[in-house]
Amino acid sequence: MNIIKIINEEINSLLDKDEEYVRNLINNSKLLGSGDNGKAYLLTNGNVLKITRSGVEAYIFKNLVNKNPEHITHVYWFVELGEDEYRAQHYGYEREYVDVNWTEEENVMWDEVLLEIFNDTNTWNSFKNISYKDKINFIRNAVDETIGDTYWTTDGLASQYNFESVSEERIHFLMDGMEKVVRELKKYNIFKWMDGSLDNFGIKRNGNFAVFDLGYY
Repeated sequence: MNIIKIINEEINSLLDKDEEYVRNLINNSKLLGSGDNGKAYLLTNGNVLKITRSGVEAYIFKNLVNKNPEHITHVYWFVELGEDEYRAQHYGYEREYVDVNWTEEENVMWDEVLLEIFNDTNTWNSFKNISYKDKINFIRNAVDETIGDTYWTTDGLASQYNFESVSEERIHFLMDGMEKVVRELKKYNIFKWMDGSLDNFGIKRNGNFAVFDLGYY
């Protein structure tokens, strides 16, 4: 495959057999977001085109092409791109769209509570089995402790969030989803893999909880 040239992190032109296909995908695409390592575009076919300069991310997703995982975004193809003007190597791949539409309460609950207790098997299992009311109280106390410590305050920051808006079923969906993602990552020998923020997870069209952003910089 010939080199795809990248100028200012935007695709400028394609060579040979991929030109028409990728150009058609990009023509009416919508920028979904951008970060330090690249950009994501919503394509006209409903999938996402990711352009990245993260070598670890590239390595992971190149090895997932057409593996069709249940709890990791499906990757349809992968290409090595050219260097930009700063001689940074870029990569591109097309993946399935994963819906990211979490509430503020879900984000705080995940980042400040569930991630904190995930590696403590006893606490994790105990939390699963307590009543919904006790879950909410546990979350409130944990949020006040963790966020309060971070911002040097004891003002009861948990009171700013309506955690009761997150049903017990939804809490278990998040917890079960995390377990399934980690099992599948191990299946594909992916261990040191990501920032665990909920923003890197979403829901596939089939309803499965899934991770779509992997790789350290």
